[in-house]
Amino acid sequence: MVAEKIQEAHFEWKDAWQVYKDESDVTADFHARREVNQFLSARNRAILLEGFEVPGITVRTAMEKKLIYHQEGGFYE
Repeated sequence: MVAEKIQEAHFEWKDAWQVYKDESDVTADFHARREVNQFLSARNRAILLEGFEVPGITVRTAMEKKLIYHQEGGFYE
């Protein structure tokens, strides 16, 4: 089945060209990596200090309690 689908897909090579990294690419990459690192560090710090609560119903909640669905309100209790 997979082999059949691969054979159905036809790609035609049109052209290719060399791309050179310039100084602005290096600078943009550095800034993007720094921002992501700052975000992840702050997120990890917040999780360690405040804990992490998943919004909504988790598997643990569903297993610990017998949940009742309220049709008129559209929620579980």
